[in-house]
Amino acid sequence: MVRKLLLCLLIAFSVPMNSSPANEEPDQSYLNAYVQDVERRTRRRFHPPRLIEKSLKAKVVFKIKKSGDVADIRFLKRSRDIAFDESIRECLNSIRYRHFPKDVSLFAEFIPSTVKVELNSDNQ
Repeated sequence: MVRKLLLCLLIAFSVPMNSSPANEEPDQSYLNAYVQDVERRTRRRFHPPRLIEKSLKAKVVFKIKKSGDVADIRFLKRSRDIAFDESIRECLNSIRYRHFPKDVSLFAEFIPSTVKVELNSDNQ
């Protein structure tokens, strides 16, 4: 609990959002902190349908624009459950993420109990 609070404070106060000029890349630690914040916000908002198989899994690639809006949600692997897949799409479309100096492409794995988010290889 304390660790999560410290991470949130680090993200909120470590680097001002407008500290980098538009053509300068954010440093890797800041990018990692942003991805952790995206994962935390997504986990909080993800509510799969009740009474579904616990073994379901879906893999998604999506983009967060500089403005914080989600774009280009693509399923790499669907779960075989339409309601579960739709809850993922609704979750991602309902969140307004924090602004970032550039568009970020992310990979996410959704299972009924949690969400894991990491940078997609498009960002390298």
